Amino acid sequence: MPSIKAKTSVKRPAAAPEREDHRAFVAAIGRLVRLARAKRGMTRRQLAHASGASERYLAQIEGGAGNPSVIMLASIAHALDVPIIELLPRSNGRSAAMAQILDVLARTPRAELPALAELIESRAARGAAIDRGRRIALVGLRGAGKSTLGRRLADALGCPFVELDRLVEQNYGARIPDLIEMAGLATFRRYSALASSASSPSTTRP
Repeated sequence: MPSIKAKTSVKRPAAAPEREDHRAFVAAIGRLVRLARAKRGMTRRQLAHASGASERYLAQIEGGAGNPSVIMLASIAHALDVPIIELLPRSNGRSAAMAQILDVLARTPRAELPALAELIESRAARGAAIDRGRRIALVGLRGAGKSTLGRRLADALGCPFVELDRLVEQNYGARIPDLIEMAGLATFRRYSALASSASSPSTTRP
């Protein structure tokens, strides 16, 4: 009796579409590789020879079109003499933006760097001045109602309310009277100044 063989076909799942955040992550890796290579003063050909990757593939990685494996990224990091973590973008946007800024700086002629530094410094100073101008500080004796009035004012203006004493106590790890008794008034003032500089626009002070 002849045997009957049944043929079964296995349907492969469709490849998942490339996500925008994945593309951004790969592009960020490329920027970090390019920046690290520039810092080392290596040409792409030199990095290709040292890492075992082809020069063409390195160009794809640095251009954000190549998706290197962990082994390849480790080889590139070893050739650049940096930890592999330095070639991986951080999860927050600030670090990604910082990597982009450093990438631009690495490609800027050295003679133009002082003018660029002054531009960044002036922009940062203007931002700090605007932030200070938006703050409201309530000053008064203890028990005068600063906290009650501050919360109402913050609700009316739609801005955060921060009680400076609570920040100082959280940062130091003790109540204000204990802080002053153990470390002195100068330490309290230092912690108060640090908390004030890091606080939100609406703040109460003792």
